[in-house]
Amino acid sequence: EYLVIFARNVTFYNRIGIVKVLVKDSLAEVLIRETMSALPIEEEVGISLAVIPRTGVKYLAAVGEPIPVIEGEHELASHPLNATYEIAGQDITLQNGRSEISVSPDSASKIRTSVFGEPLYGDLDGDGDEDAALILAHDPGGSGTFYYLAVALNHKGQYLGTNTVLLGDRISFQELSICDRAIVARWKIRGPGEPMSAVTSLEELRYYLIDEGDLKALKLR
Repeated sequence: EYLVIFARNVTFYNRIGIVKVLVKDSLAEVLIRETMSALPIEEEVGISLAVIPRTGVKYLAAVGEPIPVIEGEHELASHPLNATYEIAGQDITLQNGRSEISVSPDSASKIRTSVFGEPLYGDLDGDGDEDAALILAHDPGGSGTFYYLAVALNHKGQYLGTNTVLLGDRISFQELSICDRAIVARWKIRGPGEPMSAVTSLEELRYYLIDEGDLKALKLR
């Protein structure tokens, strides 16, 4: 529920304090003040801490580039194919683009998730880095295979998986593209009342955006 922020000396030994933390538009700006001295750090450093509510904070800013705040237990991954994504309220961690976990400890049924096709790269959050959009095929152990759109956000070469958005069950996926930070997804579904055995014939076209770190559908007027 809270973030604990530490500030310490890095070059010279000074008295140091966090004066205030201002949160605006998901960015927490940390104002740090320290005395001036020419005593090099040898055995001691000055250190200060502040405790602030975590809600709404996506980045910390003090000196240099903003530092991403990782939510929940998701960790940064070296590649989008190894990131953790939230599917239907469950965290799924991929290894080389695949995941297989048991439905329950004593069950032979498996929940299988895999990347469909290849990740598509582009700047989706406006920070200049190449993020990744990808399609996940998710089989929860029943009769259907559900397709989800997911994003892995690039943080200095490491990737943080987002929530996912359901596209449909046993659809025929057609195309994924990026246009002006928006993800454009196109696929085919069955007509109303048609059985799952019917050929997909109706085309769907949707747009999605990253909004404060979350993947959301774009509502068109």
